[in-house]
Amino acid sequence: MSQILLYLPGNTRHSNVPAAKLRAYIENIRQWLAVLRAAGFPVSISFQRDDLDVFALTEGDFEGLELLSAPGNHFLPSRFEKHPRLADHARWLLQDNRVHGNVPGYFLPEFDIPRTNILPPGLQILFALPGHTLAYSEVGIGDVERASALENYKAVWFHDKLVVPMLGVKPMQDAFFYWQRFRTQENLDKLLTEIRKVAEDGRDDVLVFFLDLEAPLVGSHHGLAIWEELFAAIRNSDLAQHFIGFNEAVKIWQSQAVKIEGSTWTLFARNLGAKWTGLQPQLDYMDRVGLVQAPVNRWHHQVLAQSTTSDPLSAWDRKLRGPITITADQGPIQIGYNQGIIDIALLSLAAYQEGRHALRRHYQSIVDEDTRWLALRIADSIER
Repeated sequence: MSQILLYLPGNTRHSNVPAAKLRAYIENIRQWLAVLRAAGFPVSISFQRDDLDVFALTEGDFEGLELLSAPGNHFLPSRFEKHPRLADHARWLLQDNRVHGNVPGYFLPEFDIPRTNILPPGLQILFALPGHTLAYSEVGIGDVERASALENYKAVWFHDKLVVPMLGVKPMQDAFFYWQRFRTQENLDKLLTEIRKVAEDGRDDVLVFFLDLEAPLVGSHHGLAIWEELFAAIRNSDLAQHFIGFNEAVKIWQSQAVKIEGSTWTLFARNLGAKWTGLQPQLDYMDRVGLVQAPVNRWHHQVLAQSTTSDPLSAWDRKLRGPITITADQGPIQIGYNQGIIDIALLSLAAYQEGRHALRRHYQSIVDEDTRWLALRIADSIER
């Protein structure tokens, strides 16, 4: 039978969460963590360093949870790792300012695996989306050709890391998303049935059931109650035994990992698609970021990190393509964008170029109260 690793990556700059909801989420994060701890089975999570700074939490506050390592912000490593001025910023985010975590996993935002070996040394699990991540092999000298798709493997060695494709969980995800929209016992039972199908599939695999921790703030009227009810339902059934801890999963992945014979796997490339780089304003913004002078001290890195995150790119996508409206049990839900995420990124970029004196002045100019609150909380974390 297969086992399930429940993985809930979090992000305080989630661009689809409205500003007021995002503020309430940040202010009540300890309540969310308490619910995760009380799940009754292992729960893996991740946050970026700038999330912990905004929460005013340390890694010690995550005791009782399986916390993956993660970079300093929600950035796309492949967009900066070879940049002539910002490559060191990418290394700083991935190494110097990372969340260290308490399990050997490293969350890369959007599962964007670097093409160069700039991750911290040592064994770590890197999750990948097979439909978006291509594996390449180096053939001869300077001749790079596309190799086999990741979905053909359960785990692949990449330098001293293990890349684990996240496969076979879409039926569970779809059932979860429908249930959080229409919170009925019948729909919850359907979700539990999908979980049971995985547990009884006759295979000896570990499936990574990944969902954004903030998903109930985007696609549901019920918020944290979604996680409370789901965990209780799993506990009250016989399904909790099928959820595996991260360290136990690592042993299984190590036993399944392969090295591709006949080629040296040196490179992974992520097809990031239109959501982040398909629209002209996104490209213009990335060009602006790419023109800044290289950071020379910690303050520079921290302020620039508010602009090198991928979140404003995601917000622009929904802003320009228009909101999506879905039906739900307590009325329609509009999945839009948080303008504040764009504003903070742009104002941070301006402050980076002007100097220390400009940061709070720019943040104070934000009109929306909840966004201004978040921005000033960011300023506080930078000055600590």
